[in-house]
Amino acid sequence: ELNRDHAMEGFLVRDIAVDLRKIIEGKKPEATARFFHSLYIFAEGQQRHISWENKTVLPLAHKRLTSQNLGDLGWNMAARRGIDYPGSS
Repeated sequence: ELNRDHAMEGFLVRDIAVDLRKIIEGKKPEATARFFHSLYIFAEGQQRHISWENKTVLPLAHKRLTSQNLGDLGWNMAARRGIDYPGSS
């Protein structure tokens, strides 16, 4: 489910980014209705994804993973996003 969500997000983000660049340039998206529909679907998917992670993934992680595992996971997530993680300097 997470992989499917991430794949759909990637598709929508590329599509939305093209239209956002046009808006920044002072132009209209080629298909305004599609742009707003893509934004809606993306936001709806984010809500579903975050809810599922909070209700299912996080409780399982806290039950099954050690504090070392959780720290490593946090560090890896931060590294993928280019974010400083406490203790990583």
